[in-house]
Order: sequence, then structure tokens, then C-alpha cells
Amino acid sequence: MSHLLSAELSATCNALGYYDSKSQKYYADTNTLETVKDLIRYLRRDDETYEIRRSLGDSQVLQTDLLPLLKGYWEQTNLFDVLLRLLVNLTSPALMLWHEVVPTEKTARYYYLKIDEHQKKYKQAFADEKIWAILSTRLSKILEIDFAIRGEENNLIIERILILVRNILYTANPDEEQRPDSDASVHDQVLWSLHQSGMLDIILFIASSTSEQAYYMHIVEILSFMLREQSATSLATTELQRSQSEKMREEAELLLMRHHENNKKQEKIRKFAGARHSRFGGTYVIKSLQSISEKNYVYHKPLNNLDSVHFDVEKKKTRTPKNRLPVQEAPTERRSAFGVKLILKEFCTEFINGAYNTFMYYVKFNFERSKAQAHDESYYLWAMRFFMEFNRGNNFQVKLVSETVSVKAFHFVQQQMETYYDYICVNKKECRSWSKRLHIALLAYRELLLTLYAMDRSLDEAVRKSAKAIKTTIFYVVEYRELIITLLLTFDEILFSRLYLNDLMETQHIFLKMLQAYCGKNELVVQKKKKRRTKKKRVAEEPVSEVEPNLEELWNEAAPQLSALLSENSAAIPDGIVPFDAASDTPISEQKTDAMKKIHQHLKDAEFENALGLLRASREVWPENDCFGSSNMAPEEELMALQDIFLANIGGPTQKHSQVVKDDEEEEYSDDEEEMEGMLEPEESNFKFDDFLKRFANQRVIQTCAYALQNIEWNSVYTNYCIIKLLHRIVWDLKMVGMVFQASIFRTFQKAYTLKDLPQFKEIITFATYVLRQFFKLTEKNPKVFMETLFWKSSRDAFDIEEGYGSYHEQTKAEAQAWNETQEMELTQLFNEHQEKEIREDVVDWIVNNLVDNTRSRRAVLKKLKSMSLLSNYKKHKAGVSRSNVWTEEDEQQLREAYEMSKEDANPIESISSRLLTQRAKTKIVAKLLEINLIQNKNEVVKGKNRLRMSKNEDRSNHSSVSEDSDSSADESTAPKIIKKRQPTTQRPSTKTKQKIKRNPQVHVSKEKLVELLRKVVHMTDALEWLHESLSDILEDRKDSNEEVEEDIPLVAIMDYSTTAIEDKDFQNLLRALQIREPADEQESHWRILGNLSSSVLEEYCQLLSDAMANNLPDVNAPTEIPSAHSDSEEDVFDRVRKITSNNTAIEVVDVLPSTSTSAPEDPVISETKDSQNVQSDSDDDVFDRANRIRSESDDGRSPKRISICDDEGDEHSQHEKVNRKRYIIESDEDEEKNENKRERNASDTDSPLKSKKRSRFISSDEDSS
Repeated sequence: MSHLLSAELSATCNALGYYDSKSQKYYADTNTLETVKDLIRYLRRDDETYEIRRSLGDSQVLQTDLLPLLKGYWEQTNLFDVLLRLLVNLTSPALMLWHEVVPTEKTARYYYLKIDEHQKKYKQAFADEKIWAILSTRLSKILEIDFAIRGEENNLIIERILILVRNILYTANPDEEQRPDSDASVHDQVLWSLHQSGMLDIILFIASSTSEQAYYMHIVEILSFMLREQSATSLATTELQRSQSEKMREEAELLLMRHHENNKKQEKIRKFAGARHSRFGGTYVIKSLQSISEKNYVYHKPLNNLDSVHFDVEKKKTRTPKNRLPVQEAPTERRSAFGVKLILKEFCTEFINGAYNTFMYYVKFNFERSKAQAHDESYYLWAMRFFMEFNRGNNFQVKLVSETVSVKAFHFVQQQMETYYDYICVNKKECRSWSKRLHIALLAYRELLLTLYAMDRSLDEAVRKSAKAIKTTIFYVVEYRELIITLLLTFDEILFSRLYLNDLMETQHIFLKMLQAYCGKNELVVQKKKKRRTKKKRVAEEPVSEVEPNLEELWNEAAPQLSALLSENSAAIPDGIVPFDAASDTPISEQKTDAMKKIHQHLKDAEFENALGLLRASREVWPENDCFGSSNMAPEEELMALQDIFLANIGGPTQKHSQVVKDDEEEEYSDDEEEMEGMLEPEESNFKFDDFLKRFANQRVIQTCAYALQNIEWNSVYTNYCIIKLLHRIVWDLKMVGMVFQASIFRTFQKAYTLKDLPQFKEIITFATYVLRQFFKLTEKNPKVFMETLFWKSSRDAFDIEEGYGSYHEQTKAEAQAWNETQEMELTQLFNEHQEKEIREDVVDWIVNNLVDNTRSRRAVLKKLKSMSLLSNYKKHKAGVSRSNVWTEEDEQQLREAYEMSKEDANPIESISSRLLTQRAKTKIVAKLLEINLIQNKNEVVKGKNRLRMSKNEDRSNHSSVSEDSDSSADESTAPKIIKKRQPTTQRPSTKTKQKIKRNPQVHVSKEKLVELLRKVVHMTDALEWLHESLSDILEDRKDSNEEVEEDIPLVAIMDYSTTAIEDKDFQNLLRALQIREPADEQESHWRILGNLSSSVLEEYCQLLSDAMANNLPDVNAPTEIPSAHSDSEEDVFDRVRKITSNNTAIEVVDVLPSTSTSAPEDPVISETKDSQNVQSDSDDDVFDRANRIRSESDDGRSPKRISICDDEGDEHSQHEKVNRKRYIIESDEDEEKNENKRERNASDTDSPLKSKKRSRFISSDEDSS
């Protein structure tokens, strides 16, 4: 501190006044009020070192000036208020100044200890009855005023006085005091002063008054600090005369103290008795102990210390870091002076009788409403424990503590314990503080159990029923039952103190005692958590139908209503619709897609007013590019825009859809398809106490008990009894005596034998004698047990030690259920019988039901079948799927009959599958139909929509067909497949659709195309050789295993040439042609060879690759064009709406060229031109379906609008393009004859040999077309 500041503080303190020793009165200065305010300002400007606070403490201004001022001038209101503020500031605990964290830095620790020393001196100064009398007088006058008219200033004075009481009681007793029990300490003197001044009565009044709820949290703190040194049981049993139990306890303590003194005297006598003078100590040679050399060990000390001879005398012990030292926590309880104990007993009795239930209710209410400060729950838990224990010892009455005796109280305490333990594991720096809070919560939990135990022994039947109802819930719910064993297993001496461990041992004892008694009287059904086993199902994105079958009909019904709504300009159309979410994180410019989807949904839900209002509102928000039409649209154009939105496949508002893909031929019931879910589900089961007790037979529990038993001399008699009782349950009840064969436990027994004369250690000696007898009896059978004492043992190890090593493994359940030769033969016979009789029931289920040993599980049978190589591929034998790929003549005849009966159905393949006696996969049925020439195309037996498309294409195949390049894409679009949700082509499928991608129909490319592609990459010799080797390896693996590969095989590029080739576009085209698919998403990094490729196809590909490497490719002239999986760019609904609003839209009709291919026509491409600009379609599948639907409806004369399907190949340069240009054409026809004429003209144009010179007509309206 600077000299200037020191002088200023000294001058300020001197200006307060002076004390006259003759008159024993303190005289204040004229400026005392301002001087006290200056001291408050100084403290407010204090820094982190608290220099001013330490200086004021050193000057003892509180003892010499402030308290005398308070005694002499307390009637001056202004001066009293300022003095009270200064006293509260100066007496603030040091730990609170450092935010409840004791500083570890040397200088800061010195400052902390200095301020703590000042606080202890302040506490001695406050042991004055006059000071508390003044404060209680002022406090009582304010409390007499009604709370409603008291005012804020008076409330502050009440709060400051209560905080001052809290600060004084918070401070511990001075270290140098060291007063014995039953003597008045400084804390007792302060309590006596509080009692004499009437402050305790005022505190009791505030606690019992519901109008003073605002001060309840201060009161609970004061109570905890006021009674923290007291034992509730001792306080409750305090009488004017000592009871007999108290006399016996004090005599036992005195006897133990005398025993320790006698032992020390005997050790001192033994040390020097019989020993010669140190000058004649002598030198000895110890023959039984070898030195570090080859010579004998030489001993230079007296013979009485021979037992302590070892080589570790001069060794330095390893220093343990501070953060790894065990927690040292001294007991805070002591016996106060007899008069103080009587005062406190009277106070506690009045508090329980008149205030406890209401007080605890409102304190907990503050926690629930977050009105309390941090860590105030600890004070609540302490109060619960102390006063419930006091009630048990002082004429136990449940009604006095009924607020905290309930299942809710158990739940609250357990919740706090779990929270505290979580903070111990997370916050390592403050783990000691959290450990103390957990200890307080454990004491509260123990007291709840003891109160229940006392209620069981009550004479009142209603009380016993209430206790039984609470115990039923506590013992039923698994979380309550597992709490104690969890605390035992997680004990760590670095985090928890010995006091905590002793209380934990007492808690587990009372819990097990109550649980055992409850199980003996009742058939206990409890709740337990079990992990739910569910079958893992492949999840894919929800397929969205290309166009719903009745969508056109819905539009035909909705169109008149929309037309009327547009023509009438109805006022029902809402005006205030906001098409965007201003609070969303998505930019407004990107929300127009959701707006379009909402319009689509409104139209489908027949909410035409909302759809039209949202369309017009969106047009105002996003006017650019006429995405929602122009502002001057005619009603007809607006109707066309709504029609296009309604018919478009754009889905609903953005959501994450998922659907379980059900594929009968792929679903397996093997163990690999099952997984454990993380969520546990409760179920009820019968409870056996012995089974629950086996949970305690854990080496961690034994270690905890051994650590608690090490302090056998200083533990209470009851604590030692609880520890020995738990070990007795494990050793005697569970017959696992081998678990306590441990050297550290034997050392504790050795210490107990030295105290065998004391009666409190009698049970420990008895238990130790039994364990040691079993140990020495076992040494005759197992000499290795001596080494086993150095290690902690599990129950399995203990069993092996007693019964022989390996005995536990022979007795395990898995070993007991091993399959012998007879059972294996029975399993083989049952499997062969199932195959011969072709039983339709699942093979595993059938075998399990017919086994002689009905204890076998389905999993065990399936595992054994696989280990015996009887069931290598389980899916071929599961129920509902054909177990063989062989079709008998009878099966083929059934298939023919089923086909004839079902070929006209809406879904023929489903009907055929249901009519077959032997259920088979649908893909196998379709393959067989193709093989026996019942159908020419897979689409003949698929669902109605695809069949309609196929029939329309076949009607046009007489006039036109597409080129061979388009053939593969047509097969892909028309083949039966899982309907996919339309995605933009710039996005790859998600990981959920990988399985779906594998099963997409294959795209077969002709040999001529492959040759053309190989010519482009023939210079990549190394890459072709690598590709050839990869395909050859797959062929060899199939020949070795005789099985078809189901999974796609990754094509891993390791060398530089293979990596370079993978990035080449021509090589990528070759890979696609060879049916090697590109990575599905960002989670895949390799191209993959389709697993469903047949061996013959692979052989053909390998031969072509060999010819390419040998420059022996056949000469072909046919151009090659690889179909692209997606178009390069797509036109969405916004573009189509924008095209409708344009008056300059020209519609181009292009003839379709013939092709020599006889397969199903390619997916037609729809083209539209605007200002000679080509725009591509959204999706081939969507456009195909929509075009066919509109074309068919135009043929039926239902719709005046149709879309003509064309392929623009008129340009001479189109042969060199990789992707066909696809555009929309919207034609308007009013007469069916015009449509027929146009189709006839298109057909005649198609027959023309001039493929490169096609005619084009531009139609701007229906009138022009006519």
C-alpha cells in the first residue's frame, strides 16, 4: 500500500471519534456520518488484492470504533443505517470474496488467510449481547409494521441485519482456540448472545410467518451455519441429567483413549527395555536376509528393532501430486456447552412444531420457480436431514415433517445427487466443492430411509401404511434401487472423503435391511430396464408418385371452380397472405420454392381461394423473371399457370420424408439384421433379493469396503458394523469368501486383533477369524492362493480360486448349453426333413418348435446351423421366399395358369404371386415369365400406370421408334422399379437410398457402343489392364464360391494411372457403359461394379478389354452415344409458368425419327423453344408420364390441352452431342380430328429417309394451327 493511501485511511479512521476510558463511552466526531460513508467508498474501490480491507482489519477499526459507535448512537437512524452497511461489507466471508474458490497462488492464498483471520477476530467481537440486543430491537420494530406498508428501506434493513447474522455465524472458530467438548467456544458464545438478545426468537418468528417469505432463503442459511457443529441425535436426547446411553458412550470413548495411551507407553518401554547403551550397540550379521552383494547382511542397530529391517529405509517415497491426494475432511461436529445445547434443543423443537412444514414448502417453491441463488439446494437438503433426524430422536411424529416424507422428496434428493455427481465428473477444478454437496445430499437420502424405517415400527396403522406405499414405489422403480450400488461402484478416494464413505456405508446398510425385510413379506414385482431388440430396416426416402392416377380427374373437377373464381373476381380471395417467413433463417429469395409447393398443396386440398391469393402475393414478392406470372396476366393465362402447378410433381412443403422400403426377396431375419437400440423400455419382473445382492459381489465394492475398514480405530461402532455386515453378506450369504482374500484386508484384520480387548471390536474379530480359517484351509488345496492375495478378485476369480482354475468357465450358462453329438444329429435330421418336405414355415422357427430341448433360443439354433455349414445363406430358406431357384414342371404350369387368370388385372404381378402355391420373389417370377415367353417385356405385368405408358408407346411403335442409343434409357424408365422421389440432377442420392440405387434396372449397352468407347481410351493401356484385372478377380471369386455376389464391389484406384483415368470423361463413359456406377453421394469415394451382373456379362466385358489392349477391336461404323443419367440442366415449374405468361412463345413440332430397334421406345423428350433458346426438362420420368397422360386424354377428347412428344435430332451437329436436347411443346387443339391429322402427318414425316432435314412448324395459337 502506498504511504499516501495508508495515511488517508488512518486519518479517516481517526476522524470517526474517540473512546474515553474513564467514562467508558465512545464520543463521535461531528463528521462521523460522512467519515463512515468515506470508508464505504474506499471498500467499493478496493482491488483484487483487497488491500484496503486488509488495512482496515489490521487497524481493528471494527472492534475499536464501529461497534462502540453502534452501541452509543444506534438511535440515530441515518448513522445506524450507514454503520450497518459498513459492518455487512467488512464481515463478508473471505471465501465469498474469492467466489467460493480457495486461491492456490501463493500471494493470493496469503491475502485469503489474512482476511479469514480478520473475520475470526470480528466474530469474537460480536460475542456481545448488547450489540445483538440493539439489532434485535431495531429489527422487531420494523417487523411490527405490516409488510404491505413497510417500504423498501425497511425491507433493506431487515435483509442487511439477517446477512450480518449469516456472516458472523459463517465464520469458523479460531484455530488457536482448541477448546474441548462441552466447553463454550466462540461460536457457542455468539449463540448465547443471540439467545439472550432475543434474536433467535425473531428468527423463529420470520420462519413461521408466511408473510415474510422473502427472507426464507436467508433464514435457511442462518439455520445451517448456526447448527452445523451440532449432532441432531445428540441435541434431541439432551436432558437436564445425562441419560444412561450417553454415559455408556462417553465411557467407551474414555476407555478407547486410555487404551491408546497405554499402547504408546508400552511401545516406548519395549523400544528401550533390554537394550544396551548406544555406545555398546554392537554389530550383527543376519543370516536369514541376504544383502545386495553375495555377503551376509550386516546390522549395526540394537536387536529390539530387528523386525523393522528392510532395504527401503533410505528410499525416497514417490511424491503424490496435490490433485491426486485423498480428500481430507475433518469432522465439524462437537459437543457444545450444556446450556447452549438446551437452548438449541428448545429452538429446534419450536421450529419443527410451528414452522417446519410451511417453511420447507416455500423454500422448495423458490427452487422450482428459480428464485433462489446458486447452490441454495444444499441448505435445503441440510435442513431436511437435520430436522428429520432431530424429530426421530425427540418423540418421533411423522406429521411434524410430513412435507419432506414423500416419494417427491426421494425424487428431488436423488435428482440433486445425480446432478452433483455429473458436475464432479465434468468440473475437475471444483470437484471438491461438488463432492461436499453430494455428501449433504447423501445424508438427506439416508435420513429419508431412516424415517421410513421408523415409520415401519410405529404403533399407528396409518403411518405404517403410508411407509409401505412409499417403499412400494422406491423398491419398484429401478432408478431408486440402483442408486446405492451406483454410488458404491463410483467411489473414488481422490474425489470423496472418508466421512462421505462412512455415511455411504451406513446408507447402504439401512437400504439393504429394509429391502430384505420388504421382500420377505411380499411377492415383489419390480420394474427393470431392458434394451429393445428391433430389426434393422433399410430406410429410404419416401417415393413420390410421378403423377397420381386421378390427378387429371381432380383438375377437371377443380378447373370450373377456379375459372368461376377468376371470372367473378371474388372478394373471397384473401389479400393479406404473406408468402414468406421473415423469422426463418432461409433467405427470402430462396423461399419461393416453398411458396410454389404451398400453392400446389392448396390446390390439392381444394382451397382455391388460398391458392390464388398465395399465387398473387408471391407474384408481388418475387416479380423477377415472372416466376409466378406477370402482373398483367389474363384470367386464362392465370388458369393455365395454376393447371401447370397442379399437374407438376413438386411435392408438398419442404419436409423430411422417410419410408421403410419393403423388399421381400431382400429382407433377412439373420442376426446381422438385428441391432440394439439405445433407448431402454421398462418391463416388470419378479424380484429376488439374492439376485439383487449378487450385484454387490463386485471387486469395486470390495475395494471400497476395504478402504473404509482401514480406519477401523476411528470409525464409529455403527459404521464398522455396517461395513462388516456388507462383507458378511458377500462372504456368507453369497458364498464368495475368496473375494476378501486380499493382503490389505488381512492387514486390517491384524490391526483389529490388537484391539480385541475392546468390546466394540468383537464382531470384527469374529468375522476376521472365519475368513482367515477359510483362507488357511484353502492353502492346503491351492498353494497359489498366497499370490492371489496381492490382487483384487472378481466373483469369477474367487470361484476359480476355491474350486480350481477354469471351473467357472465349465459352469457357465453358455458351456452348460453346449451341443453334444446327439443334439447335433437331431438338428441335422430336422434340417434335412424341412428341406425334403419343402415345409413353408421358416426353417429356424420350425426347428426350434420341434427340438426335444425346448430351452434353445432361435439365435442359438441359427448360429449352430451356420457353424455346421447347414445354412450358409439364410435368406433363401426364410418363410415366404422360395428356398430353391429350380422351377419344376408343376411350378411352370401353375405359373402359366396364374398368368392367364391375372394378365388383365391392374397389378398382374401381385395377383400372380398370390396365386402361386410356392411363394417366390417377384423378380424371379418376372424372369421366369420372360424365359418361357409368356411376356415379351417386364412392363406387361407391372402396375397399371406403367402398363398404360407401355401400351401407348406400343401403339406408336408401328409408326415410329427411337434410335438404339435411346433404347437403354427407355428400358430404364419403363422397367418395374421402386418409384423415386424426384431430385435435381445436381444432387446425388442420399445415403438412405444406396440400397435402392443398387437395384435400379440395368442399362444394357450394345457391343458396338462399347467398341466405340474403347477406341477412345485405347491409349490408356495401364488403366484398361487394371480394369480387366478387377473384373477377372470378381469372376474368379464367383467360380471359387459358387455364389452370386449381392453387394456392389468398389473399384479402388490406387496407382496414378488408375486415378488419372477415373477423372477422364471418356473413361467415365466407358465405366457407365460397363455398368459400373459412379459414387452415390459424398460418403462414397469409389466407383462400384454392380453386384447383380451375371458371370456371362463379366466374361464378355473382359474379352472386350483384352481385345482393346491387344488392338484387336472389331471395326464398327455405328456412332456411339452413352445415355446420361440426368440432364445437364433442368427447367422447373417456375420456368414453365414464365413460358405460359409470354405472348411470344413459339411452339415447335418436331417429327420423331424411326429406328431399327424393336425394343420398347425410349423415354420421349419434350421440347419447347422460346426465342430460339433450348431449355431442358425437369426429369425424364416426370415428363414422360405427364406427356403420355395428356396425350391419352387428348385422344379421348377429355382435355383441350396436350403435349406433343418429340425428339429433336434435326440438327446435323446433334450426332456429336452427348445428351439429347429436351424441350417442352405445348399445343392447343380444340378438335380431335386436328389431333389425328397431326399424328398422321408426323407419321408420314417419320417415313421420310431424310433424317437430317426435318420440317418444323411454329404455332402460336389454336387458330393458327387450324
